[in-house]
Amino acid sequence: MLLAILGLIGIGISYHIYNSKAAKKKLVCIIGETCGEVVESRYGRLMGFPNELMGFAFYGLFALIGIVGVFNPAVIESFKLWLLLGSLGALGFSLLLVAVMAFVLKKWCDYCLLSTVVTILIVLANVF
Repeated sequence: MLLAILGLIGIGISYHIYNSKAAKKKLVCIIGETCGEVVESRYGRLMGFPNELMGFAFYGLFALIGIVGVFNPAVIESFKLWLLLGSLGALGFSLLLVAVMAFVLKKWCDYCLLSTVVTILIVLANVF
């Protein structure tokens, strides 16, 4: 159930960023007005794909597996290694983006940081 909840939270974050960009609305964070500058930077894409769409796919997969796992716990058990490896890969990418915000852009994005926290929680849920 926890994976489903965390996945749905991640989908919400990714959707909000995507929707703001698609509607050409200014993405404003609580800690400052630099969210838009961060997500619109050249680091907002990997190999041409917007980070928020990759996040949407990642979180969507975890939400789906979490929901199915509520009704059939064997699903979680059968994908356990893949879930852990996928979440560790996503965490590595998230931490790389946090480093880019800190040391390259020197600007912060609340939504990006919240996404990293959700990814950390997904990793912890997979470990425990």
